[in-house]
Amino acid sequence: MSKTSKILASTVGAAAAAGVTLAALRKMEGLPRLGSTQDTVYHVKPRGSDGGWEVQSEAADLPARRYDTKRDAVDQARKLAHRAAPSRLVIHRVDGTIQRKHDYPDPAA
Repeated sequence: MSKTSKILASTVGAAAAAGVTLAALRKMEGLPRLGSTQDTVYHVKPRGSDGGWEVQSEAADLPARRYDTKRDAVDQARKLAHRAAPSRLVIHRVDGTIQRKHDYPDPAA
């Protein structure tokens, strides 16, 4: 591990121990944010012909989470997007078109 990597790891470790997020640390140090404001995108979309709904992350390797109602799917997707901020939630209609988009900003920004 290089000297710079050790210093960075030590700084991030100390910040985490103090309860400071990496995003907040980058802001305090004047460093640019990593990625775009929508690092994680969640979709709530219809699940085929059975009338159910699913929540899927664009970056997920795991299968979509499945729900019987759109309300349940949207509620869960909101929780996931809020925890993953900065993120975006895209809610689709039954026909698959986009009904609404909501951005969850970085809480440390």
